[in-house]
Amino acid sequence: MTASFYAQLDRITALLRTRGRVSYRALKRELGLDDELLADLAAELISVQRLAVEADGGVLEWTGAAAVPGGAERRQVTVMFCDLVGSAGLAERLDPEDLRDLLRRYQETVDAIVRRCGGVVARSVGDGLLVYFGYPAAHEDGAARAVRAGLQIVQAVRELPSAEPLQVRIGVHTGVAVMGDIGSGDNREPMAAVGETPNIAARLQGLAEPGTVVLSEASHRLLRGAYECAWLGAKTLRGITEAVGAYRALRERPSWEMPEVANEATPLVGRTREIALLSRYWEEAAAGQGQVVLVGGEPGIGKSRLVRALNAHLAGRPHDRLTARGVEFHRNSAFHPVAEMLRRALRIDGADPTGAGRFEQLRAKLRAHGMPGDDAAALLAPVLGVPLPDGADHRRARTPERVREDTIKALQDFVVALASERPLLLIVEDLHWIDASTLEWLDRLIDAAPECRVLVVLTARPEFGQRWSDRPDVHALPLARLGRNAAERIVSAVAGRPLPREIVAEIANRTDGVPLFVEELTKMLLDAGLVPDQVSANSPQPALPQSIPASLQDSLIARLDRLPSGKLTAQVGSVIGRRFSYGMLKRVAGLDDTELRRDLAALVDADLLIRRGEEPSANYTFKHALVQDAAYQMLLRGPRREYHERIALVLEKQPGVAAELLAHHFARAERAAAAIGYWQQAGEE
Repeated sequence: MTASFYAQLDRITALLRTRGRVSYRALKRELGLDDELLADLAAELISVQRLAVEADGGVLEWTGAAAVPGGAERRQVTVMFCDLVGSAGLAERLDPEDLRDLLRRYQETVDAIVRRCGGVVARSVGDGLLVYFGYPAAHEDGAARAVRAGLQIVQAVRELPSAEPLQVRIGVHTGVAVMGDIGSGDNREPMAAVGETPNIAARLQGLAEPGTVVLSEASHRLLRGAYECAWLGAKTLRGITEAVGAYRALRERPSWEMPEVANEATPLVGRTREIALLSRYWEEAAAGQGQVVLVGGEPGIGKSRLVRALNAHLAGRPHDRLTARGVEFHRNSAFHPVAEMLRRALRIDGADPTGAGRFEQLRAKLRAHGMPGDDAAALLAPVLGVPLPDGADHRRARTPERVREDTIKALQDFVVALASERPLLLIVEDLHWIDASTLEWLDRLIDAAPECRVLVVLTARPEFGQRWSDRPDVHALPLARLGRNAAERIVSAVAGRPLPREIVAEIANRTDGVPLFVEELTKMLLDAGLVPDQVSANSPQPALPQSIPASLQDSLIARLDRLPSGKLTAQVGSVIGRRFSYGMLKRVAGLDDTELRRDLAALVDADLLIRRGEEPSANYTFKHALVQDAAYQMLLRGPRREYHERIALVLEKQPGVAAELLAHHFARAERAAAAIGYWQQAGEE
């Protein structure tokens, strides 16, 4: 067999491990194979690579180790290492069978908590566990989920039945790694993390005291104040060149301690009309004609920033405020946002296990707000996690449906009671993550609002759908992207000084008028020292790296991971460019029309691509340049080079293609001679 034969074998294997199944027809088209060579390759794959051929002989299907979704990828991931303290001593003191049972209980306990928090135990070796948050499926709050899981594991392991106390050490770090299969045959590890990230997590675990969680500064920055942590200093870790900042996680902050503002110094720009409308609705509500406003828009568009601006606008005016927020992790927990709202309003911590008399405290506070009946306290106590004393549970004679109805009514009565005392601003954010029970409460509240002195401000992403769209008493306030001038004002405000015009323009172009993207990209470039104070007239225009701020990576990758299909198609499209045609994508991706149209439809439905025209002449555009960057950066260098080469070879055959574009793709394909030739041609044009 020739080297070319084995090169083709490797390419087919990579395709199979990525897609799971590939038809002969697709392989012939993508790799330019004839029937005889394809038959030889299939026979070799079946005998060596543990593949099987479907009965019709027209499809190759992977039947070895389970394929990792999307194949190997570069991506941001939060890695946790969990180690049982003193396991060697346990092995010495315990009978092997007893030790085995203890380790099984320990592993099952950790696995259950990790799964509940959205992570996955990738590998277990005795008492050591390697855990991922953000792979194979990303979440917007991967670091927070890891810390939540770590603190719960510390407590749960401490409570495991054992002849002697058990403790764990946990290390957490967030960074970029290559994720996917490694090895071959029976030695294949299907979910390996390769790079510095798992090493740092392991070293931090070694620093942790028994019964503690230690996280890196990189993970701490992503917590956004949700956890109280103690600074441990910059630590020198074995095998890691630069010192790593370390924190010890102490506890999850109760809702009323959460910082509400990430960067209050950044001015609100481009929202004059929206603030004017909210101010008008407030005046009407304060006068006795309650109003409900639904602020809608894509992630990062500034919904929360607008709400904070309204709060600032009302500062000094007599009013009360209630705030609730949907949380992705608790989207299936009944009344979770409402419980957090009540704890913040009443200062009752339902998580406190020693709160003797907390029910009496709740009853007294409800009475102070004009709700004297004991029934309301009995209904709201379970929502808050407050134990009911003997004789106080008035719900026992009611059906579960009636208890639910009465609980919603008590919650509504509480809001109405507050609004009767002073004008009330009720803010409920992130409706797309809110449970059905809380939404039902909002339904009732919207019905009652017109008769109360309350302004209800709701925020939601587009995926929330059209709930209440037919209600004339719910004012829709969609937020559009900012214009170029507004984006540039944000850049200057974040930087605190004027920046070179070329840099500002590049940031504005890449962030597409999404305020959060503008802020985070500007801060990333400043922190990395990549923004000069000025650019002289004779200096070349600075080229900014195509990096994505760590604070945005989880969110952007999560959008791609949520797709039912089409992530690989998005990645191939990202190599072509921000804009690409259906015809070009089909020739490069090697998918048939049915697969390709399915994938593109999923990407359009997910609001990641914008389609213009119809197939086969349709054109597509990534809605955000940073989404394109995220899809592109997930590809390994090998597939990237291959796709760039395919694109360049297709473009070469088309008349009128700019030499600069050909040079770009040949350069990315590491075809230096061809790239240089086209760069020279571009310079002469």
